[in-house]
Amino acid sequence: MNQQSLQSYLDKLSSSAATPGGGAVAAVTGAQAAALISMVCNLTKGKTKESASDSAEALKKEIQAINNRAQQARGQFDQLADDDIEGFNQVMAAYKLPRSNSQERTVQHNALQDALKQAAQAPLATATLASNLAQDIQRLSEIGNKNLVTDVGIAALLVPTTVQAARMNVLINLASMEDEQFKITALTAIEKATSHALPLTKLADSICTSLLK
Repeated sequence: MNQQSLQSYLDKLSSSAATPGGGAVAAVTGAQAAALISMVCNLTKGKTKESASDSAEALKKEIQAINNRAQQARGQFDQLADDDIEGFNQVMAAYKLPRSNSQERTVQHNALQDALKQAAQAPLATATLASNLAQDIQRLSEIGNKNLVTDVGIAALLVPTTVQAARMNVLINLASMEDEQFKITALTAIEKATSHALPLTKLADSICTSLLK
């Protein structure tokens, strides 16, 4: 995925091929949020809105730390897009296994269950990774370059979108899964990610409201 041009990616996304699909889109959306965070950090250097208790040096280090986390997340999102495609392909391969006798049906059933678990991993990681950006976005809305407030707001919208998109892909894999413990663990993780990310929509709304004043 990360070696493709935007046009090539969109051409493949709009084609009749099954991949890339929604799971990869979720990861790419997260990568865009992370990239926006980095952009705001890079354009905030020397332009922080300092309070009386915050030193310029401390803020500089904080912004660099936020940027480092965003850059790392961006690379992880790129890999998760590829992982999602691989997970989907494994599920499709499992569905195509022969089922002409009881032994083959058992093999196919077990292969499918394993593939469903694997396919759920990438969107689950995507949701968790995206939700981990929430605190940094909130902080950038406070200390970032005020001229980039809309970029912070758009990042704030992309994160819950990423989480919700990934959540759908987790849930569709869980629907056919029989491992109840895996399902409980995955649902707990996805709901935690959702609860961390959704408040960012309020931040985006507040930014829109501030622009009307």
